[in-house]
Amino acid sequence: MAAAALVSLSSNDSAAYNPVIDSHENNAGSFAIAINRLTVATLSTVWPPEEGEGPIIISQTLFLKCAATLLMRLELAAQRPVQLDAAYIVLNKFVQESKFISMDEFNSLLPYSIVRLAFSDAHKRVPKKKINKRAEDEMLF
Repeated sequence: MAAAALVSLSSNDSAAYNPVIDSHENNAGSFAIAINRLTVATLSTVWPPEEGEGPIIISQTLFLKCAATLLMRLELAAQRPVQLDAAYIVLNKFVQESKFISMDEFNSLLPYSIVRLAFSDAHKRVPKKKINKRAEDEMLF
């Protein structure tokens, strides 16, 4: 269910990632933190302690598999959602926040080159600041 929320996030115009503030315009990055902490809190209280971290690893891996599959299907769709890059960045943040999923596992499910391209596209969308002529002249001296 939470993985499907990334699909709706990718079609939301206010979910754009802003590299200047290192966050999403609508604070979508908190979604990754929430999913991570909810899976750990829920499964550590419900599952018996002798199971260890196994259920948490399984649930977070399943979330990652579902989310990566859904995002890759959207990538191949005829009409690519506007903010698909933002969803890739949220998924990357989820893996960075997780103590139970490695970047190698993430890379096996979703090529990291796609995430790098998402960051690159986000940086290209940042408007360049215009310097007025007087300030430009002062910088030369």
